[in-house]
Amino acid sequence: MGQPPDRRSILRAGGALSLGALAPPVLAACGGPASATVPRSDTVSVLNKDTAIVRNFNPYSPSNHTGPMGRYIYEPPLWIPRLDPAKPQPWLASAFSWSRGGRELTLTLRKGVRFNDGSPLTLDDFVHSLDIPLKKPEFNTAGVTYTDVRATGPDTVVLTFDKPAYQDLYALGQLSVVSKRQLAGHDLATWNNPDPVGTGPGRIAAFTTNQVRIRLRRGYWGGDAFPTRNLKFPSASEDTAKLLLLDGDLDFASIAWPSGQTNFVDRDPAQNLYSPLPSGTIAMIAFNHTKAPWNDIHVRRALSMAIDRSAVSRTVASGQDPANLAGLAPEVYGSWLLPEYRRSQPLDVAGARRELAAGGWQIKGGNLVKDGRTHTVSMTSIADWPAYRIMSAATADQLRRHLGLNVNLQLQVGATFDSHYNSGTFDIQYRLYSSGTLYQFYNTLLDGQGMLPVGKIAASNQMRWKNADTDRLLAAMRVTDDPKLIASYAASLQKIFVEQLPVVPVLWECIWAVATRRYWTGWPTNRGIRHYFGFDAAAPEAILALKGLRRSTT
Repeated sequence: MGQPPDRRSILRAGGALSLGALAPPVLAACGGPASATVPRSDTVSVLNKDTAIVRNFNPYSPSNHTGPMGRYIYEPPLWIPRLDPAKPQPWLASAFSWSRGGRELTLTLRKGVRFNDGSPLTLDDFVHSLDIPLKKPEFNTAGVTYTDVRATGPDTVVLTFDKPAYQDLYALGQLSVVSKRQLAGHDLATWNNPDPVGTGPGRIAAFTTNQVRIRLRRGYWGGDAFPTRNLKFPSASEDTAKLLLLDGDLDFASIAWPSGQTNFVDRDPAQNLYSPLPSGTIAMIAFNHTKAPWNDIHVRRALSMAIDRSAVSRTVASGQDPANLAGLAPEVYGSWLLPEYRRSQPLDVAGARRELAAGGWQIKGGNLVKDGRTHTVSMTSIADWPAYRIMSAATADQLRRHLGLNVNLQLQVGATFDSHYNSGTFDIQYRLYSSGTLYQFYNTLLDGQGMLPVGKIAASNQMRWKNADTDRLLAAMRVTDDPKLIASYAASLQKIFVEQLPVVPVLWECIWAVATRRYWTGWPTNRGIRHYFGFDAAAPEAILALKGLRRSTT
């Protein structure tokens, strides 16, 4: 058996552009002043991928740079399990029930909950948290749709909706319950809330621009069974994180690792874990449907047919398999997924050329040409993540190889990338997409009822897709809790998705678990997990998975 790859080859395999990311200040920050009194063996170290962090823990902040470790501080009324979003679970609301045909939702506040400053969570705090998105719609980051909030008893709140809203519970899993007393007198648009008060188990113990430390408190309502009281979140790029994992300075990172099996697991199979799990998210080509040629179904079909998804998967070698026709991961949406759409789109170059011809399109000089007009193919992708630099380049190469298209691939930092998408100022993007429940999956992506003009920042339907059948089906799906009707509407929406191709699914995105068992064991794997531990985990799932860790005995 050959020698394991060295550190520099690991970075090259991961698509690193520069070794400058390995500058000593970033690595040194993993120790930092705050670590002097806390042994490394008594600390769970989790990657923070934001390399430009500020001390901003305001859950309503419009900034792109807020502390992701806020999930250990703020908690939602309900828990929407990532892998089972159709079954919401109680969290800070100990019970919930519908009435008036889905127009009213009663939430019962959990008893005995205290904030991390020791003060009790009151019904007034609960109502205030639910009311903020109504009084200040610019802070409706959770996407709530209720129109009124009122206390109806010592521990009950009723939310009123203007129409049946059975499919709108997802937003209550995204909303943060906050301390009314702490927020009083602050401008939520500008305040950074440097010392946040929340009901979660964590408190900010130390902060630098390279690392945040969390101390898990005693007296947390969900129990004290944590393997340690100490969490740290060193800030690093994905490439630097790989070296930190190998050196034992990180325990866990939620990153896609091209050739992760070879470059990480095979170096020490007993200690190293790389476990991608399809999460309901797709890596896809998104089209701007207000612009030619992307508003032409023949062009969209041709591009889809000209991609060998297995070749893209092999190139990135991160554990991401080809997505199916419907873009619905069986692990999450299997009960609704139509059997005929479980397969992936095969490579069909001849079919792609027939589609272009049927639409009156030709390829000349690497560009799409119709009626004397030439259209260049400009695709943007996110620069921040190495796996997606590789994946988008491999997809662009497929279109060049099989159709002769010269794809102008541009890499953009995350804030710029998302800004263009949300405002509709792009041509096509290679991006990720997920949105909770089956209804949310389609509604967030395709709902044309509130479609905003290009230039306006949209929180949904950023591609500006407009289709009367889609809107009709989504409107009907929203107001029912009948499983048979939901399945019927879902089948029709899948048919539109597959035949009209508002997006082109390429590969599955995954829940990433890259971990070392040097100090801790019990990391979630992809074998039947119900909770997962990751950079983007919701508060309940991150907390539950953390409780499952155990100290390593090796």
